[in-house]
Amino acid sequence: MSTALRSNLASKPVDESLAELDARCKDGPLTSIDNLNVGPFGVFSLEQEQDSHNPQSHHDSPQLAVDAPSFDGPEQEEALPSVRSFDTLNDMHDFLDWPDLFDLDFTGSEPLPQDFEWDIEEISTQHQDFNSLIAHEHQPTSSILGAPQVNVASAHSGLNPSVPEFSIKRATPKDLRPEEAELLLRHFKDHVIPHMRIMLVEKKSPWEIIHLDSAMVTLARLTYMTSQGVSHAALTNLLALLAISAQHLSAQQAGQGTASVSHWQEVANKTIDEAKENLQLSLRNETRGQNQAKYKEQLSAIIAMLAFATLYDKQQDARAYMIDAERLLRLRGLAKRNISRKARELHHVYTWMRIIGESSYVLRNYQNVGVNAAIGNKRQSANEPRRDANNLGPTEPQYQVGPNPRLDDFLRLEPRPSDSDVDDMAQKDREIGLHDIHLEDTRQFAETMYMELYGISETWLSLVSQTTRLANVMDSLNVNKERRDVEFMELLERRKQRLENMVCSFAAMDRRAAELSTSSGTARTIEGPRHHMVRALNAALVILFYRRIRKVNAWILQEHVDNVIRALKDFEMLCQRANIEEPGTPWPAFLAGCEALYPAQREYLLGYLDRTFTLTGFTRLETARTCMVKVWRRRDDSAEGGDKRMRDQVWTWEHISKESFLHVLLS
Repeated sequence: MSTALRSNLASKPVDESLAELDARCKDGPLTSIDNLNVGPFGVFSLEQEQDSHNPQSHHDSPQLAVDAPSFDGPEQEEALPSVRSFDTLNDMHDFLDWPDLFDLDFTGSEPLPQDFEWDIEEISTQHQDFNSLIAHEHQPTSSILGAPQVNVASAHSGLNPSVPEFSIKRATPKDLRPEEAELLLRHFKDHVIPHMRIMLVEKKSPWEIIHLDSAMVTLARLTYMTSQGVSHAALTNLLALLAISAQHLSAQQAGQGTASVSHWQEVANKTIDEAKENLQLSLRNETRGQNQAKYKEQLSAIIAMLAFATLYDKQQDARAYMIDAERLLRLRGLAKRNISRKARELHHVYTWMRIIGESSYVLRNYQNVGVNAAIGNKRQSANEPRRDANNLGPTEPQYQVGPNPRLDDFLRLEPRPSDSDVDDMAQKDREIGLHDIHLEDTRQFAETMYMELYGISETWLSLVSQTTRLANVMDSLNVNKERRDVEFMELLERRKQRLENMVCSFAAMDRRAAELSTSSGTARTIEGPRHHMVRALNAALVILFYRRIRKVNAWILQEHVDNVIRALKDFEMLCQRANIEEPGTPWPAFLAGCEALYPAQREYLLGYLDRTFTLTGFTRLETARTCMVKVWRRRDDSAEGGDKRMRDQVWTWEHISKESFLHVLLS
């Protein structure tokens, strides 16, 4: 039906078609009304079906098919069954208002905190250079968070201020071609989403059930469902998906030597620039008042922009979008009393992208970061009674929402006097679980969705987050050596030991479970590739800990490098057998590759990244490959007297990243 409607309408706007129909209806003779059609619209006459006892019916003005006829009297009501347009139920859809059906929203309203305000000067999407951006991360954020101007009239009238009125100016794209947009969205669904997956899971990706569905509705409203408004946030999501798809299509056709490569590249560049403009307009104008966009639309828009920046190595933009997403999430998402399932899925997507992104980010400015900042907002006062460590579990972090939440720079360690493993198997309560967006709390959460969305456990992702956080604090203390104190250094040592036990125990436990599952034959075929990618991720987690926390010599890590390689080989083999074109995440390959010392190891991991780049065209893989090769070259060049056994193993990807001012994007 949609295809027929679009083909009949062609390129003519709906308003123009109706105006032409109205003009021709007035100018033409009444006998020709039955055959009067303009595009998908037409005019029918009631003359031939009217009762002969109603002479006035011959003088009635013709009715447009798009308007429901009105019946004022009983005689008119009796005439209803004889109207030809209602002979069958097949024509009933002509009188349905499809935009209204698509806009049904059964979720509750999404009120903002009463003291919310967005300071445009602080919006990080006004992209700065990395130096100013890093300095900005450590500035107080109270200027960002203020209070919205509540519309008193709307509040007293009972109207929902989050619903835009028809008088509000619509967001419109500059140069959107519907046929081209449909092609790109189809390509995004069939090819891009599989290449973005971390591993094969049964549940549909949020990119399909949230981002893609929203983009399709937005495209429909821009083309033929024009009675519905389009927010800048919704338009940003659509444009970002089109840009990702166009860039991906350009890379796919480049390998085939197709002449249209430059066209899709140009489409991607123009579309992403327009998406940036709409995102800024959304953050300025759609976070409060009657123009307020839905929270899920705004967060989807930022995440889609973050995905483009991550996949295509826009490092400065990616950093800014991560911070923007956290601001919006704390202001509007965590402040909600009830967080819907789709909103939680978006929160999970943000958490994955933020934690994995932070794990390879070492470009912070530690000059102004001291011990007080590192251990949280408040240290235990000397006048406060010390609690018994044997009876004290982990201190529950105070998750801040509302007027002045502090943005998390992954440089804080919540005070945890016991630092024991006693409470690791305890459960988080629901409020803590929903608000722990960076997984600082190691306890388990019953309602987590990481396994069904990503195929990984929340515990794994939490261990990555804690390893990164502890490593950042240690780096800050290396820069600010004069700010150390004995108490805090003892706390760090206890935290290192505790985290090491958790990382190693988790990796060993998962490995034993996998071996038992394989030997008993209980693993299902569809879980085969996922099982091996989990193995690779677990081995890479161990590498991350010993590289960033213990800073061991690379020779000690060779067993874990081999474990990653074996897991990736098994993953590739099963994917080839099942004809699955899902390369998975490059995170384990990069971490293992930077520690690889033997030619065979390096050859495979280099080939793995090359094959993944050929398949996906994601330029972040080229950046990861370049960083990895630089690490090898530095280590090899440091050999004394040509003896390769005496390589200096000091050089790591951290040093290369700082030297080249490089953020390797792996999420």
